[in-house]
Parts: sequence; structure tokens; C-alpha cells
Amino acid sequence: MLTLTIFLLHYYNTPLSRKLKLEMKLKRTSIYRIEYYKTKQFPNKKFPICYFCDGSVSPSLIAFCKMQIEIGGGSNRALRRIIIVVARIYHFYLTQKQKHTEWQEEPTRLFLSYFSARLHGTITSKSDETGLFYQPVKYDTASNEIKCFEKFHEWCARYLNVVNDRDYIGSLTKTYTQEQKKSKFSLLAHLDDGKSKTDNSGSKWVTRQRQEFQQDNFSLNGHNYKAFPHNSIFEFIDSQTNINFKAAMLLQAFTGLRASEVLHILITDIVPKNRGGYEVIVSHPVNGNTYYPLSKQAIRRKDLLHKFAVQAKSHVGLGDTDIEFLEHMRPRVDLENKYNLEWKGMTFPNVDYNPKFGYTLNWSSDAAHREFSRLVHKLQAQARRNHPYLLITQSSGMPLTLSNYTNTFRYKSKKILTFEIGPHSLRHFCGEFCANALNMSVDQTKDILRHASVDSTNKYYKKSKQKIRSEILQLHGEGDGRDLSWEELKHKLNEGWC
Repeated sequence: MLTLTIFLLHYYNTPLSRKLKLEMKLKRTSIYRIEYYKTKQFPNKKFPICYFCDGSVSPSLIAFCKMQIEIGGGSNRALRRIIIVVARIYHFYLTQKQKHTEWQEEPTRLFLSYFSARLHGTITSKSDETGLFYQPVKYDTASNEIKCFEKFHEWCARYLNVVNDRDYIGSLTKTYTQEQKKSKFSLLAHLDDGKSKTDNSGSKWVTRQRQEFQQDNFSLNGHNYKAFPHNSIFEFIDSQTNINFKAAMLLQAFTGLRASEVLHILITDIVPKNRGGYEVIVSHPVNGNTYYPLSKQAIRRKDLLHKFAVQAKSHVGLGDTDIEFLEHMRPRVDLENKYNLEWKGMTFPNVDYNPKFGYTLNWSSDAAHREFSRLVHKLQAQARRNHPYLLITQSSGMPLTLSNYTNTFRYKSKKILTFEIGPHSLRHFCGEFCANALNMSVDQTKDILRHASVDSTNKYYKKSKQKIRSEILQLHGEGDGRDLSWEELKHKLNEGWC
């Protein structure tokens, strides 16, 4: 273990050749590399060190991370997002050498140029003078990056007094904060003001905003939705040839699980029902229980993970991060790599409690439940590495990561919808399915979505202008629509949900 001060002294006194050899062992991207170290200051938490594209580190960024960890300021993922934004800005700065003098005199122009390049892209007329070849990002993505950077520059303004002469990003940020105080300039406000203007490449903001509106709040019969469109949901789910993605989508759309909650599910969480089919246990990823079939009783989830970690298995074909995950298996909320998953928490009604298994998922559709149960044997029989997670990346046998699932979801949704939408849209669909197809009350929907407050449920409980409840009752007597077959449910919603 080392102190952060000793690390910096060692780093700056290391010859370049040795420094580069060290960096070859670190995690790679073209712009930054993040490595986690054990330190004396934080013996129970690994400390992130970001190596920029030229192999340098920023003492100001290290000091920022140190304070954030000391005060408990945000999750590991939130801190990582800030680090990545700072690293990208530094990479942008290094690549535009012809502007260094201008930006050193007026750092505001650097940050403004970077975020403008992120938003609009850098390619004009099939060429790119910057050599970066940035593709345009969503407005929300650019604004979120600005918010991340603002946390860093606000810290610099308040706490950074002396800047190391080799800490370029710290020096530029410090100067920017001084300019920003005098002029009251706001990057975010500038980005908002540009919505109706034309940027330097000639692209009009109004077109961009229309595209963003269609992607994030598309319209169905005059109403704006964040939910996956009901008239495409079945085509989307049925088109999945990968059973892991199909199972995840069924769980999200008809039990309301968040994407991260789906990926926390273990193979031991799938337990048979007395009348056929399967129940799905849900509990806290650290202190919660799962069902251990060898002992035929509940076991703490972290204890089960430990049982898998101590078993020696072949790691042929795996990267360092994968091997570390398998050999030191911990709940994924505690990880600081690609396998990290968040957990926002759940509130369960008492009726969902099973004395043997604990809390199990409540499905909004028996047809979807049966469709999921049909996949269970195939899911369990997959060639997975030595871990207990249900959903995997088939090529490696490792647990499915959130980034893999999200990126694949967006890519496949564009094929069906012609625009991208994220997996959280299925949780919104579940709320609207309960409201429109099942005519559930908002309190009943709150139980399906496992919210603690109706206020949270109201964000998902959106009724269409013309409900189909009366049609369902006419066709199925006093039934609530839950007992339809998968094909009947698909036909009914595609024809009648307005």
C-alpha cells in the first residue's frame, strides 16, 4: 500500500521508458486508462488513478477524487463519469496543438469548443480537420457531461490554490473558474441558448432537437411517451435470437424490473412453482437471500458468491478484469469495473412473500410469465464460467454487463422503431400496461413496480386517451386480461391499445 503523495512523487520521478511499461499493464482505451490502487488513506476502498492519453496524471484530479471519497460524494460510477469527462477534455486539448496558445490565454474557449464538438460532431463534408472524427451525441449526453465537469471545476474554484506546472488540465480549469466568476458564464446555459441557432458546421439545432424529441419522448396519438411503444413491443421481444436478451426484456416489460436489477438475478433465484413454471426471487444483492438447492434452504447471496470464488477453474481466453471478477467474486454493487451494477432498492407488499423463498416477482401478464418460464431450462444450461449469474455473454460465458445489454438494446430498438431507445423504456411500458391494458389502480401498479411511494409510480402510470379496458371485458367477461395467451395478448394490444 502507498500514500497518494508518495505515488505522485514516484510517478514524476519515473523515467519515461519505465512509465510507459507500467502503463502497458493498465486498462486501455484510446483516451484514458483508469487503474485502482489500495492506499493507506482508504484501506477498504480502491482509489482510482486516471492515466491520460500521453501517460500523465493530474494531481488536481487525484485530489478531487480523494475529497469525494472522504466525504462520500457520489457512487463509484458517478466519480468515474467525472474522471472520464476530464480525461476526454485533456485528450481534446492535446490533439489541437495549433490552438494551445489561444486556449491557455482563454480556457473558456477550450471547454466551449470541446462540448460543442461533442454535441455536433467534428465531421463536415466527409472530412475532419481536427482528426478526432467525433460523432454527434444527444443533447442530454452533452449536458450531463457538462454537469460532470462543473463538479470538478467548482471543486477547483473552492479548494485548488497551487497548481503543479505539469498539471495542464488543473491549471486550465483553475483559470477558467476565475474567468467564469467574473463573467458569470455558464457552459450549460450556452448550450441551451444554442438550441435554435446554427452551429459552425452549418447544422441547425432545430433539426437536432426534433430528433432528440423523437428518441426520448416520442408521440403516440398526441401524447408524449417515455415507454417502449406498445404496438412494437412484441415484435421487438420476439425478434431476439439471444435468449439472455429476450429473458431480460420479458422481465423488464412485465415485472417492471430495472435493467441493473435484472442482471443481479442468480441461477439460484429461479425456483419451480408447484403448478408449473418458475418464480423469480428478488432480494438485496449483498444482504439478501437466494435459494441454495443443495441444502434446500435460503443462503445469503454474498455467501453463495464466495462458494463460487473459491473453486479453481480455467480462465483461458479471459481478460484481467474477468479473471479478477471470478477469483475475488463479490456482490456487483461493490465492484469498480465493467461488472458493477447499481441497486436502488425495492418495496414489496406482504402478499408477495414466500416463507420458503422470500420475496418473488409479481408478473403483470401470465402469458409473459409463461414465455419466460419456457426459456429457463435453456438459460440454466448455457456454458457459463464459474459464477452463478443467470444472464451471460454467450461468447465468453461471463455475466452480462449493463453496458453490453444497454448498447445492444439501443442498437436493436433502432431496427424496429427507426430510432434508439434505452432499456428503461420497458419499465415505463410496464406502468402503462398496468394502467391501460389491465386497468389497475395506481396503488396496484405501485406494488408491481415495487415503489415505496405513489409519487414515484405516477411517473410511470400514464393512461392513453382511449383505453381498451371495455373491449377486454367484452371479449373475456369479467377477466382482467392476465389469462390471455401470448399470441392473444399480442394481437389484442396491437389492435386495440390507443
